[in-house]
Amino acid sequence: MERFDGQTHYASADLPAAPDANWIEQQWRLARLLAAECSPPRTALLVLDEVQKVPRWSEVVKMLWEEDSFAGRPLHVVLLGSSQFLLQKGLGESPSRYVKVLIAV
Repeated sequence: MERFDGQTHYASADLPAAPDANWIEQQWRLARLLAAECSPPRTALLVLDEVQKVPRWSEVVKMLWEEDSFAGRPLHVVLLGSSQFLLQKGLGESPSRYVKVLIAV
């Protein structure tokens, strides 16, 4: 993230109590605020770690991604996780053209 030329927001779902889908929306709102401060060609970057721990993560990400794409927001999103099975399951519910996921091994 240090090399990214723009605003960044990192959040991890690796919490004692698993967050719900509202957690993703809250993090996304914070990233949108950062994106609003960026002037082209700079963009904002949202990094969500351990996203597979959030129920319905893929539905929420798809919805928010489509909203931002339609609005032309300068926001990049990176989803990280440690469970390949759960991430792939989520991608099965949401076409991979919407999200790019990095799996830590």
